[in-house]
Amino acid sequence: MSEPIETLYLRGRVVTPTAVLEDGVVVVDGAPIARVGPAAHADSAGWPDSTMPDEARVAIGEHLAHGTTTLVASLVTAAPDTLRQRVGVLAALADVGELAGIHLEGPFLSTVRCGAQDPHLIQAPEAGLVRELAVAAHGHLVTMTVAPELAGVAGVSAALIAAGALPSFGHTDASREQTVATVADARARLAATLGRRSARPTVTHLFNGMRPLVDAVRAAATTPATVLGDPRVGALEAARRAAVPATAPVRS
Repeated sequence: MSEPIETLYLRGRVVTPTAVLEDGVVVVDGAPIARVGPAAHADSAGWPDSTMPDEARVAIGEHLAHGTTTLVASLVTAAPDTLRQRVGVLAALADVGELAGIHLEGPFLSTVRCGAQDPHLIQAPEAGLVRELAVAAHGHLVTMTVAPELAGVAGVSAALIAAGALPSFGHTDASREQTVATVADARARLAATLGRRSARPTVTHLFNGMRPLVDAVRAAATTPATVLGDPRVGALEAARRAAVPATAPVRS
């Protein structure tokens, strides 16, 4: 009996005859190469570039083929008009049960800790935009990542909670004091809201896109230390690392 063929996932900088993929993946099934393309992060695979539902269904099909049973699609930082259009695309899929919800990772983030997000598209918190996107999402907006240190974040939290979504803190350079204050505000707003999605706000990819656990430069407690010591905060660990086994550092 022949041994089962092992599928290998090789991730990193991929050079093809027509392009260079800075964050690419090569999938090898036995001898043949099964796939070469961009790395499929679970929180953004296919969604940012999908202008029609059928384009997003390619990413959905990839997840279903590899064992995903419930999928919340994320959109990274983009211009407001782009976000409105992309949210509409994903809402159509959520309307028919192909997605479980929508997560917005930006655009109200820290430019210091933006990772692979475009710092030129990051903007100051705007509650009105949140309300517009929530309407476009047809009730399927479940969470939004925001940096807790930004002025106006309380209004964003209020708009999210009113729409049935949760604020999730990440891509942040916040101090302990800023994080504690924003978490407390979100907790109070959730406690006062009937039918809330959860009693707790969450954190997006804890330890990634924020100050290190020990910040020797500022000698201050950081966001990871704050939330690890606070049972009132849930951890939203994006499943990007499970989507494609990484052989290179994951950026977000």
